[in-house]
Amino acid sequence: MLTFAHDRTRGTGYLLILDTTDLAAAPVAEIHLPVRVPNGFHGTWVRSAGFTLRRAGFPSAGRCL
Repeated sequence: MLTFAHDRTRGTGYLLILDTTDLAAAPVAEIHLPVRVPNGFHGTWVRSAGFTLRRAGFPSAGRCL
């Protein structure tokens, strides 16, 4: 499971990766972010078909895996 958390003392955020078979256990991984992720931020699953990467460093015709 993926969830965002906020470190109020530092004003930063992090993404937690949790094992859903044992949610009481420590996170499998933490990805620290230099800024706070706003409350209410969410994502969605999309099919890779028809999704094109448009970021610098990727070909404009590149496909998302």
